[in-house]
Amino acid sequence: MTSAAKTDKDGQNRKQLQAILSVSITDCTPVVSLSAADDESPFEITVSARITWSAHPSRPLTLSTWRTPFNEPVDGLPYTGDSIAHAVRMQSATDPGQRLATLGRPHPSYRVHFKEPDGREDWRTQMAFMTVPSWASGQSVTVRRVLERRFLFPPADHDADALIPRPGDAFDLLLDADIVVAWWNWGDLERDLKEKKFVNWPDPRLNDRHDPPPPEPYLLPYACWEPPEDEDGNEMVYLDVEQDPAPRRIRFVE
Repeated sequence: MTSAAKTDKDGQNRKQLQAILSVSITDCTPVVSLSAADDESPFEITVSARITWSAHPSRPLTLSTWRTPFNEPVDGLPYTGDSIAHAVRMQSATDPGQRLATLGRPHPSYRVHFKEPDGREDWRTQMAFMTVPSWASGQSVTVRRVLERRFLFPPADHDADALIPRPGDAFDLLLDADIVVAWWNWGDLERDLKEKKFVNWPDPRLNDRHDPPPPEPYLLPYACWEPPEDEDGNEMVYLDVEQDPAPRRIRFVE
């Protein structure tokens, strides 16, 4: 196990890359009844995250689950509870060009929280966070989500040609769209970060000011005050989130 720097990609400068995070669907309900109730027979999807390369192999990292597949609902935290429907897609097993139009983007019947959180407040009082074990540990973190059946069907005024799951149909379940992590830094929620307050203060230099970083116990995201691009206009990448392209087969029954 080595921590040699990863090579650049088109439009990206990865010379300061800290870690590569792999997100995957590791399990799901293989046979889903279209007529069953969610609370009686939930359509479960398990997603996992693990570090597949790190500049600091023995260090875990902590990230915000907001707008990621891991964003389970938590009482009292307003920026939690995004449906897993926004993070996955289903395509026909017999015709991959056909997919359920209601997955992978906000469903017309679902209210999405688009308001941005206040970066000067403690984000731990607004959203959930999770710790991903170190690369050296070889471990991952998993979260089990439930996909509500209402997200499988379009609204009443849908396009007549829209694909609708029917008994006997088989679909492949995959992650959809890029995963953007709003806040991350090195450390463990239950150890060295336990007493920290997570904030996302804007870089004062954007307003020609030179204010110091916030004092303890406030903690900014990693490298958030560093230039977002290098001198050639390439994006500076510190955390690379990769999605496992492997599908999971789903079969629908009555």
